[in-house]
Amino acid sequence: MAWIALLTLMAMFTVSSRAKVPKKPQVSLLPLLMLLVIAIYIVLIFFFPKTWKLVSSDYTSFFCMASVGLMQACIASGMIPTNTGYAKIFEATDKEIFIMDDDWNIRYSSGGAMPPGTELLKKTEDGVLQTDGHTLLKGCRLHPGHVVWMEDISALASVLAELEQNRDELSYKNEPEMETRKTELAMSKAQEKNRLYDASWQATAKQNKLLHETLDAYFSESEKSRKKELLATAAVLCAYIKRKGNLIFVGDGDRVTAQELKLCFNESLGNAELLKADCCMDYALSDETALPTQSAMCLYDSYESAIEAALPDISFVFLRIREDGENIRAIYSIVSSRDLSAAVFPKEVNVARDDDTWIVSLSVPKGGGRL
Repeated sequence: MAWIALLTLMAMFTVSSRAKVPKKPQVSLLPLLMLLVIAIYIVLIFFFPKTWKLVSSDYTSFFCMASVGLMQACIASGMIPTNTGYAKIFEATDKEIFIMDDDWNIRYSSGGAMPPGTELLKKTEDGVLQTDGHTLLKGCRLHPGHVVWMEDISALASVLAELEQNRDELSYKNEPEMETRKTELAMSKAQEKNRLYDASWQATAKQNKLLHETLDAYFSESEKSRKKELLATAAVLCAYIKRKGNLIFVGDGDRVTAQELKLCFNESLGNAELLKADCCMDYALSDETALPTQSAMCLYDSYESAIEAALPDISFVFLRIREDGENIRAIYSIVSSRDLSAAVFPKEVNVARDDDTWIVSLSVPKGGGRL
């Protein structure tokens, strides 16, 4: 026991004599406090065994904890140096880093770092700042103070420049291909237009021939009444040629609106009135109704065939077009002394005669719906 007491006293003397932090004259009390706790524990062992048993009767646990506490007290008081050498490491780093106080005064900087202006340092509070094409200035708030560092983005800038160069080269190489594509599209559009023009010309070849014959007769005729009649006939043929071409262009997508078909009949009837014929129409299809192109063509071609067969002796024309279930029902009543039974009609057409009135009727599929 005497040996334990002697060792304890020697430890207290050693610590108390050396319990001074370098460059600080005052004695550090924290290690002495831990020694005092150890001394009290030993006193309890010898002089107050009952109290000692209540506090802790496990020698090993207590002295292990006491040793750890004593070491931690020495570290906390600075007697045992820890975490040293940071300043040297900070100076040796190749990163440009600056540590500043709250007033942005530089307190520490890495070795070889060239500090930027104070205004630039303050701007890092708002986010990343690019000082040039190769350097980013970043910052972070400390408590207290600030830290700012420079980040070299030369490699990234080089990669971006290379990518931009590659993009420009690819764009330059693709220009001929793009021009070729544009040319192909233009040629495709021109070919499509030519196809539609050819289709329109073929569909109205008969009427174009009749028109030329009528105009030739007009220019060779001297009688005014006959010239007027020939001119009206030419107007009727022109209306059909024009409107049939419109139907071909509009109906290239397999659908034609009922409104477009109505415009065809309106123009044709208007020109038929030049022959001093009374014309009227009962058109019961809504403008939004979508008709199959073939059905619309059949309705208009049937009317034109009847009118051409009756030219120029037409005194009355009445059209009735309406829906009949899943079909479109059309009736054309034409008063003329001409024989319409020999005219060429689509197969869907029925022709009947009541005195001087010719009744042309047909039914075509409605199909579609509304556009």
